[in-house]
Amino acid sequence: MTAHYIVEEPATITIGSDLLGCVSMPQRHTAENMSTKMKTVLDEYDLGQRVAVIVTDNAHNMTAALRVGGWRFWGCFAHSLNLIVQAGVKEIEETGRNVRAIVTFFRRSAHASAQLKATQERMGLSMLKLKIDVPTRWNSTMLMLQRFVTTKMAIISTMAIINVGHASPNLENITNTEWIVIEQIIELLEIFDIITQVISSEKKFTASTVILFHKQICRHLTQSLARPDLMPATGQVARKMQTECESRFELLEDSEMVAQSTILDPRFKKLGFIRETKYSKAIEALVRMVSRIDLDTNLI
Repeated sequence: MTAHYIVEEPATITIGSDLLGCVSMPQRHTAENMSTKMKTVLDEYDLGQRVAVIVTDNAHNMTAALRVGGWRFWGCFAHSLNLIVQAGVKEIEETGRNVRAIVTFFRRSAHASAQLKATQERMGLSMLKLKIDVPTRWNSTMLMLQRFVTTKMAIISTMAIINVGHASPNLENITNTEWIVIEQIIELLEIFDIITQVISSEKKFTASTVILFHKQICRHLTQSLARPDLMPATGQVARKMQTECESRFELLEDSEMVAQSTILDPRFKKLGFIRETKYSKAIEALVRMVSRIDLDTNLI
């Protein structure tokens, strides 16, 4: 568990972060057990009553544990984006499988890897190694595809030189159509990569940005689907990600914490909202909250 907090100094306000604990949990990861473990860590630092919100992944047992503990929580936005991307790329599962098979072949075969390097050198290209994606590592799918496309000519040439079909019969060459789809998928995923990097910052306030980022993603997917040159397979990926966005972020503007953070951010305020009604509701809630604050008359 990591604590993030605000440090108020006479002239500045900064964000601080400290690791509270990294503990083993041999018992079953039930909601009750996990809640007890988190409470133990918080009580050790006397933070039990000072938690504003707990940010966690979207695993059911984790969210259930936070409900058991009575804490306000927020599902990690970056983790949700990764789940959306993973759901989308499953729509081109066969192409993805072929790419991973080729990448794995070059990474595991010393001979093939040496040949790829020699081909890159002969072509005057940068000496780049292929990357493999890991579902739990954010943006790794896009990074794998980017590197694959960057080394496209070297891969095609090397596969022909070493007669890869004979060396590894399970490998299939990427078709021209698949290359186009891969390039379009990279363009689809780039916005997810950029937003994930921004939202993952531990030195900036980011809660106020998530509604705006959601708007940008929705607009990006809609514009992508309107492209006349969009391949059918790419369209399937974009539509799947659209559906996932609508499902996962349907109640985004209903979150009191996120809505109020957006309003109070001078960069966004009303512009950060998608629906006028949600903005009005958030304003009313904020006014009620402020009206309950007892002001210290000595400061007036």
